[in-house]
Amino acid sequence: MTINFLDLYNDVASQPWSMFDSGAENKEDFEPALVSSINKAIIDIWYSYPFPFRIKKYNFTTMPKFNKYELPGGNILNEANIQDNLFSVKIDKKYLDYNPELEAASEYGMPEEFGIDENNIIFSSIPDKRYKVVIKYLSLSIGFDKKDNEIFYLENPTDYIDIPQKYEALFKNTILAKALVDSIASVNDENYAGYRLQFDKAYKLLIKIANPVKKSMSVKF
Repeated sequence: MTINFLDLYNDVASQPWSMFDSGAENKEDFEPALVSSINKAIIDIWYSYPFPFRIKKYNFTTMPKFNKYELPGGNILNEANIQDNLFSVKIDKKYLDYNPELEAASEYGMPEEFGIDENNIIFSSIPDKRYKVVIKYLSLSIGFDKKDNEIFYLENPTDYIDIPQKYEALFKNTILAKALVDSIASVNDENYAGYRLQFDKAYKLLIKIANPVKKSMSVKF
């Protein structure tokens, strides 16, 4: 399901004591301060935890004699629940070892290791034929524009966040409370404590729903 930015903006603006006008119909109606607060809230929440809805798969096929390929837009998933220091890079369903000091390869064959070179993943051995590579990663982009391009900041009415329906209402409520906390100038404001409490409860519940079995470490803002 999708969370449309225009709807999200008006929902935040219509909250009690929000100090912003709701009823926006286009970008010209947006107040920059509220746009900034909403995006800060989304980014703080999005990057704070490896939520299941952030996990994406990146598939590609190697070419013979080429060992460097572009990385997806995110962080490769650490499969610590399976084994320490195991990262989700597979070739033909086999995990590759991560070597942070991987040197230039000279041998050809099925890769056994991978390393990172700026925005690229490199393999050793050098692929001798076509291999199917699957990388699971935590997406850094928070949404999409109307052409479905990944974006890192919501600013247009048609921008949207795409997450599974079971998380939608709770994620949205967490954003609402955090955006209002961030938009209140002083912690001494009479409304600050109420929205802070609302956010803390919503965030903890979101973590619980996202991770119903394994207990997570607490995250503080």
